[in-house]
Amino acid sequence: MSDQHKSIRAVVTIACDNLNRVKSSHCLATPQDHMVAGGWPSGGQAQLAHGLLFESARREAILSLLVLLQNEERWLQETHALSDEACAARLQEVSQKVLTNMTKTLSLLVENAVTESYREMLKPLDQPLDA
Repeated sequence: MSDQHKSIRAVVTIACDNLNRVKSSHCLATPQDHMVAGGWPSGGQAQLAHGLLFESARREAILSLLVLLQNEERWLQETHALSDEACAARLQEVSQKVLTNMTKTLSLLVENAVTESYREMLKPLDQPLDA
């Protein structure tokens, strides 16, 4: 990141059980990160969500490219040798695969994510009020 950007660090914890089901959680790394995020619109909620989503897209892109390279060993070299326009067209094909994969995955995850988030937001309401 350049000096023009204020940045925060988030810690993401990922757990996988023996059935390959994944759970995750995240939090800001330091009190300083909380202070910086607090100065952003919505307390940094949108920036954090978009940053994590971009990193998810990047990971999915890497995964898709690795699978592609397993099936077509020379894809990288061949694509690099193409004209800019032909290279962009090939990358657009990969982008569509990534979008399709992410859309399928999100369709399986979003309902649970909303339910979990809703329950987390209810927790303070379940606490007894001090008299």
